[in-house]
Amino acid sequence: MNCSFLRFVYLSVFLNLLLVGCSGGESGTGMTASESKASVGVITGFGSVYVNGDKFDTSGAEINVNDAAAVEADLSIGMVVTIVGTQSRGTAKAHAIYYESEVCGIVSQNNQDGTLDIMGQTVKYDSETVFESDDLTITVIEDIPMDAVVEISGYRTGDNNLHATRIALVSDVYAIGEELAVKGIVTAGLSNGKFSMGSLTVAVDSATKFIDMPNQQITQGMVVKVKSKRAVLHNELQADTIKSGTNDHVAVGSMVEIEGIVMNPLMDSNEFQLNGFTVYFSNQTDFDGGIASDLADGVKAEVEGVLLSANQIEANEISFRKTARLELIAPATSIDDNQVDVSGVAVHLTSKTLLKDDDKATKVRRFSLADLSVGDTVKIKAYKDNLSGEVVATQFRRKEAVLSGTPSTTFELSGVLDELNNRQVVISGVAIDRSQVTELTSEEIGTQATARGTIPITVQ
Repeated sequence: MNCSFLRFVYLSVFLNLLLVGCSGGESGTGMTASESKASVGVITGFGSVYVNGDKFDTSGAEINVNDAAAVEADLSIGMVVTIVGTQSRGTAKAHAIYYESEVCGIVSQNNQDGTLDIMGQTVKYDSETVFESDDLTITVIEDIPMDAVVEISGYRTGDNNLHATRIALVSDVYAIGEELAVKGIVTAGLSNGKFSMGSLTVAVDSATKFIDMPNQQITQGMVVKVKSKRAVLHNELQADTIKSGTNDHVAVGSMVEIEGIVMNPLMDSNEFQLNGFTVYFSNQTDFDGGIASDLADGVKAEVEGVLLSANQIEANEISFRKTARLELIAPATSIDDNQVDVSGVAVHLTSKTLLKDDDKATKVRRFSLADLSVGDTVKIKAYKDNLSGEVVATQFRRKEAVLSGTPSTTFELSGVLDELNNRQVVISGVAIDRSQVTELTSEEIGTQATARGTIPITVQ
């Protein structure tokens, strides 16, 4: 298996929209400026494709994965994709879905601190990063060995830094001839047949093909994507192909929705960076879930607005995404519409909740609550909404069946210790009767909370 066929997805924005001048008129693709819709974000579900809380009908849609024609089955949960389509009366229709991996490369260091070093790129992951591995000896990201090949989908968070939304293991050790790919910012321009992308040196020779780069110029600050099947020696990659990695296919004037990680907010000029775009806001911009001063490095956000140029957006609305501080592993005790109870904790699902079936016995691709049964073990990432008081799931995943003999009332809860007293333990806003905590003593809870910031407990 190689990176081209694994179909890992960060879809770079590739919009080919035909904008018409007459309001309400149609021509060419049948799309008008008023009804065109482009969305860049993580796939959170299937049954069509869910991105940024919208359900896109994909019937008849063109799907492109790493510059090759593909089908919906080549897409996976956690991939960042670009969907181009239309929306009419609340119904979204995908005309095209594009994918391009950020990195498919060799792990030079697994730092065991939430980061991987991969071919000059620093990749950060967190508890919400989806990890895929067919190797039974490599089941979590921390297990990934040096020299393994992985494919990364995610968001740019600075020069040659990525926040991974999905990590997929391609092979547990690199073999010469495997195709490698890396997209990043040129930190030292082409000179004497070489240029740099972070700590990675890229060599260019007469066999290297330049794609959509007629001048064959590579200068500092450019974004390029390099592919190679030639051996990597001493952190030097011999390029087979080089193409521009900029978003120069975006149709200026299009309405877009883009999610990512906020970087470099400048309040004086009302702008910030989001997934490679410069976002401008004003006193006319609506804010949901926060205010302008809440924009800070590392904050997850979604922007709706107008594309001013290939990499500039004028924001109409900015929504803040909540970070999951709570993890529950438990059997479902009741299921009702968009709510699942797990041992007394009511968990609410929204259109933005990532849904995935990790039970190898079922592995339902288009997984939904309709596929869930009482007693199924689920793993939930969630936060407690400060306004409604509800526990809201950011991820909802069905796990392997509970082992025979395990009490159905036992569940695991992990999160930040908010309160500890004689009556209760409060973990990330969820209160548990102290008498129910069976695995850790209060002293152990206090010690772990001090040492680690988050604690796991077992509740009976």
